[in-house]
Amino acid sequence: MDKRNPISWELRRGILVGTDLAIIAIAYGLAVFLSQEHWSWSVWQSVVVSGKWVVLSQMVAYFAVRQHETSWRYVSLRDAIFIATAMVGGSVFPFVVMLLIGAQSPSVFAIIIDTFIATSLLGAARAARRLIFELSGGAMNPKRVIIYG
Repeated sequence: MDKRNPISWELRRGILVGTDLAIIAIAYGLAVFLSQEHWSWSVWQSVVVSGKWVVLSQMVAYFAVRQHETSWRYVSLRDAIFIATAMVGGSVFPFVVMLLIGAQSPSVFAIIIDTFIATSLLGAARAARRLIFELSGGAMNPKRVIIYG
């Protein structure tokens, strides 16, 4: 560890991955809340319990596209596409499985809201991290470049 970066790389990566996983879980809860469906208490509980499968599959999809291994120091359209792919796949797969087995599942509207919120928040978190890095003088070579292609 040096004075400039007192936190080890492994701990920093763990914090960033934990932040992403928390964002995925919060996005589902917010989506179910925002869907404003008037369920009885037992249906509400089953939707929340079935939500763990949606959140778990989104997390697995997020790791499958290897976003946890990419550097947060760089933000690109490719990252946004991978995040969106992971969130769509991670939302649709458990929803279809729940429909096929007849389990109580959240509405299509809640799944769409969840996918949108999770994708937006994960992209914003990645961009915010990059912005903080830039504004704190983190770049050793402040020369600006543009990559075309």
